[in-house]
Amino acid sequence: MALAIQLNEQMDKEADELQKVMEVYNQIIASELQLEENSKYSSTVGPGYWKTALGPNELYRKVPISSKKENGKINELYQYVSQKFASSGRKLTGLWYVQNEKLWFNYITAKQSNANVGEVVRFHGTPVKNVDGICEKGFLTSKDVSGRGTTIWSAEAPSYSVGYAAKGPAADGTHTMFLARVLSNQATISTVQNGSWMYPEYVIAFK
Repeated sequence: MALAIQLNEQMDKEADELQKVMEVYNQIIASELQLEENSKYSSTVGPGYWKTALGPNELYRKVPISSKKENGKINELYQYVSQKFASSGRKLTGLWYVQNEKLWFNYITAKQSNANVGEVVRFHGTPVKNVDGICEKGFLTSKDVSGRGTTIWSAEAPSYSVGYAAKGPAADGTHTMFLARVLSNQATISTVQNGSWMYPEYVIAFK
């Protein structure tokens, strides 16, 4: 019983740390950006790190995040994610943010319509072949690994999601995982029945 309590406390601490890092990097709520007029979703706001709206033929944009210092400061999110993977014997090889205005609009609409539900950040492992589809169309319950097509899973620690990423690595052995915003009041493991309740905010590559 004492060990279980200790493990729960450690997981809660890690979840809180990740939430803080995400808030610093994303400048959630405090610094949001009005999208440009050429966006179909110009009435919505996007995270403060989005530079410009998507072009007329762009469905989404995947932008690399450097591990190097930016403006003299270390990228805290990259460093944090790298450390999380290193602690489990894995190496972070790439990190990108996903800009999809339609998916963001759907997520924010769901968030505003469910004010009693919290927002957490969670890891979601997936085969490499699924990455572009998720970036474009979001998380689909019909593609859920359970095969039942009813629930999408995510977890507060990457170790929970590594097994799902391992189901389909790239030819060079690279695995992929998403770091997503999730509408959930659940601790440790989060499940949703609607893809609009998860936004695929970051793509992670690791070995």
